[in-house]
Amino acid sequence: MITAIILARQNSSRMPNKHFKFIGNLRLIDYVIKNLKKNKIIKEIILATGKEQNNKIFFKLKEKYKFLKIYYHKNDERVTERIYHVTKNIKHDYTLVVSGDCCLIDNSFIIRLFSQLKFSGKDFIKSNTKLL
Repeated sequence: MITAIILARQNSSRMPNKHFKFIGNLRLIDYVIKNLKKNKIIKEIILATGKEQNNKIFFKLKEKYKFLKIYYHKNDERVTERIYHVTKNIKHDYTLVVSGDCCLIDNSFIIRLFSQLKFSGKDFIKSNTKLL
C-alpha cells in the first residue's frame, strides 16, 4: 500500500496561501486531499510543510480531515530534506509525493504506475506515456 505525501507551505512568494484559494466550492487543498482519499491503495495521507510557526494554517485541516497527518519541518525551503525526514516514519513500502497545488490527480494513473512498480523490482518508476 501507499503513503501519499502532500507538499505545501503557506508562505509562497508569488501567491501566499494559494492552497486555501477557492476553485468553485472547494479550496485547492480540499481537491488534493479528497482525490487522494478516493484512491483505495493510498492508506495514509501526510501533509508535509515547513516550520510550524510559518504554516499554522494547515493545522485547521485536521478538524475537517481527521485521518490527515501533518508533518512540520524545521526549514520552509528545503523540500528534499523535508521529504527525507517525513519518510523516516512511514510504515508502508511505497510513497507518492504530490504537490499541494496540483488538484488534477488521476487515480487510475496512480494505480497503473503502482502496479508496474510492484512487479518491476525497482525502487522508482516513471511513466513514458505522455498525458494529453
